[in-house]
Amino acid sequence: LIEPQAVPLERVVGPEIGSWFGELHAAHGVQLRLGTGVVGFTGGDRVNGVVTDGDVALPADLVVVGVGIRPRTELAEAAGAMVEDGVLTDARLRTSLPGVWAAGDVARWDSALFGRRLRVEHWANAHDGGLAAGRSMAGAEISYDPVPFFFSDQYEAGLEYAGHVPPGAAARLVVRGDPRSGEFMAFWTEPTGSGVRLLAGMHVNTWDTMDTVQSLIRGRTMIDPGLLGDQSVPLEDLAG
Repeated sequence: LIEPQAVPLERVVGPEIGSWFGELHAAHGVQLRLGTGVVGFTGGDRVNGVVTDGDVALPADLVVVGVGIRPRTELAEAAGAMVEDGVLTDARLRTSLPGVWAAGDVARWDSALFGRRLRVEHWANAHDGGLAAGRSMAGAEISYDPVPFFFSDQYEAGLEYAGHVPPGAAARLVVRGDPRSGEFMAFWTEPTGSGVRLLAGMHVNTWDTMDTVQSLIRGRTMIDPGLLGDQSVPLEDLAG
């Protein structure tokens, strides 16, 4: 596994939780090449190697490339729509062009919940955003403002994540449970008054918890961080 970040998933879950996922992969026999990228492939009609940006050649007969996407905004730009890391929309998913809406991976909508524009690359956003845009086109006074969500199954670890931590935010990490057990939760919070407010939360193998996490995020609930990390306190009790 070749990964430009210092640990897997670092951009989303940070170094501490990302290290846990790195150890999970290593325990299953995966060789991690972290902090490096790929600059090329070797071979003729069939690949036989990968070259890293450290000029290291690694043999390979199969390559899976997972590099994310860049939004295709050329059509919107040519039409004169406002574009910045996606097609900009308001909360009703209307672009800057009259009679034109955008939804899915390409749309960057105005989120009142998070106080910033968001663009989410996940099928659930494409599905829900498409439905919302259709209702908006039909004249409904909608306000599209979901809590971003994704999931991943990695070996025996089932992960679900909800929320959004702005890039560069100094979010405080609160862990509930022992990651060494393979069942735990992690929360990213920001200080507010005498407690913290939840920006994002995830679980590994602690199922049926994400509805409460999303409720805490959407309610902008003030939480005692000690209680948030205390497994003896039901998560539902923190939602009030």
